[in-house]
Amino acid sequence: MEIIDVDVKFENGQEETVEVEIDIEKFEECEDNSEKIAYIKKMTKKQYDNIKKVDFTKKDLKEVQDLLDS
Repeated sequence: MEIIDVDVKFENGQEETVEVEIDIEKFEECEDNSEKIAYIKKMTKKQYDNIKKVDFTKKDLKEVQDLLDS
């Protein structure tokens, strides 16, 4: 398991950076970037209630990938 920071917008309009726990093995099983981003969005919504939008981009994905590679 790994903890990553994800920017979210809650239904009440509040924007925040939250910590999300992801399973590294499941993350690595994703075949391409769009699947990895979808996995992170899914895990974020699973761990936090009342999320309107998960703001996680390819740039954020690269940062996560660099973190995992080091």
